[in-house]
Amino acid sequence: MSPPAVSVIVPCRNERGAIDALSHAAAETVCAELAQAVQARGTASIALSGGSTPAALYQLLATASY
Repeated sequence: MSPPAVSVIVPCRNERGAIDALSHAAAETVCAELAQAVQARGTASIALSGGSTPAALYQLLATASY
């Protein structure tokens, strides 16, 4: 099964706004895909990269909102 295609258009006026908006969109997508996998197969796994680039996404995923 190939990974889902995701297109995100993020309107913003500054770089920080773009990072925040993109991180929220990515967190929503990750959570939706994991929920769908759990619903379909009863389990889900995800591999996450290291480094500072995805830090904003990881901070969001660690919150109770996600």
